Amino acid sequence: MENWIVLCLSLLALVLLTEGISICPSREIQATEGEVTSPNYSPTGPYPSDSDCTLAIDGGDDVIFKIKFNYFQVEEDEDDPNVCNYDVLKIIDGPRTFRYCGRGIPPEYTSTGNKISIAFQSDSSFELGGFNASFSTIRVEAPEPPTGSSICPTREIKITPDSPDTMNGSLYSPNFPNFHPNNQRCTVTLDVPDNYKTVVWFKKFSLQYSQTCEFDKLVLSDELDSSTQCGGSANQLPPPMELKGKKVQFAFTSDDKTSAAGFQLKYNVTRLQEGRCVCTTGLGYVTIDNYKPRNNRKQDDIQFEFKSTQSSGMIMYAKGFYRDYIYVGYKDSKIFMYHIDLGTGEAKTQTTNLKLNDNKWHKVHLTRADRVLTITIDDGVASLVGQTPGGYNRLDIPTSKAYFLGAPTSQNLLPNFIGCIRDFAVDGYEPITNAFAEKPDYLIARKSSMKLCSASDE
Repeated sequence: MENWIVLCLSLLALVLLTEGISICPSREIQATEGEVTSPNYSPTGPYPSDSDCTLAIDGGDDVIFKIKFNYFQVEEDEDDPNVCNYDVLKIIDGPRTFRYCGRGIPPEYTSTGNKISIAFQSDSSFELGGFNASFSTIRVEAPEPPTGSSICPTREIKITPDSPDTMNGSLYSPNFPNFHPNNQRCTVTLDVPDNYKTVVWFKKFSLQYSQTCEFDKLVLSDELDSSTQCGGSANQLPPPMELKGKKVQFAFTSDDKTSAAGFQLKYNVTRLQEGRCVCTTGLGYVTIDNYKPRNNRKQDDIQFEFKSTQSSGMIMYAKGFYRDYIYVGYKDSKIFMYHIDLGTGEAKTQTTNLKLNDNKWHKVHLTRADRVLTITIDDGVASLVGQTPGGYNRLDIPTSKAYFLGAPTSQNLLPNFIGCIRDFAVDGYEPITNAFAEKPDYLIARKSSMKLCSASDE
């Protein structure tokens, strides 16, 4: 009896394979090969009117489909044959839908995944012979699991230069490399410190396309720029991006309809280089609008190298609401000054008997530990230690604007610096490189007056 059942099922499968599987009624099947036909398929007889059927085929794990049309006669709109307004056969492959009509054999189709749907619709008039299509499956290697982490859930990642693992990473859409789920709203924010930029590039990208990306999209942004991405394919990846803001965001949105294979991107946080060495004519200067979070109240560490033919020049100045201030510069060609007031009286520490306007590079290192100040010029050619009066040891500059290489004339300071300066860092912050990158809070007044150093300058 069991042998008889097996024989009957085998004969039934052979008949179905020979005669084809009618696309109607709508249903889901599991199959790795076969033929699909229009309802009541016969090359000499028309398919029925008012048909609306979808056959969904699951090929199993780790396969893709190949579809080859053996016969095709489906009514088309002669006035607009590319639109298929009357009768239409559709191949639905994940987020992509391909429409066919007319009397020509469509090209062979290879799917992107292991599931595919074939849909057929006919109107109420002028039916033709229909279609016959063979399908088969090809085994593919299972994709390797992606490295990195999903863009969901929403979270913030703090970039810490002292922790190399945070300086680069990879993000991918939920469920990648499979199709992403619908109705997703997720944002990953990189908290990037000053002195650094973020470079982003894509390894994979495929989201539902629309001209304005109103359905599914990935938005890359910072305080300075924004880019919205959708569509894409294996051969059409978004271009690499360079983001210089402090808050770099990756925001993924999917709607409640079509899904796609999604995306995988990589990011690398690297040190800013542009502005590491600049030459200025003295017409411009750099400012930090909100200096308080960058001010180390109990200590200073200021380093740079400069060369100039100017007899006097201002390097740095910042002042609080009351007496507190810090002032760095040189004057009369030979005096380097490091002035500071912690609110209990000025300390004017300055070296003398130098030649600072000889157009040669001079190395400067200024430090403060509580009330103790040190100046070191050219690795010890000149050095001096000073101390602020009183017992207070903190520099308070709340929400103050800090000036570098110059300031408005209303400040009544030394002349704006004229010459070249490189590797300028204040308590770990690099005011010039951050200003060239247009980081938030940093600004260059009259940027055209500054140029990057040439090989001859360095």
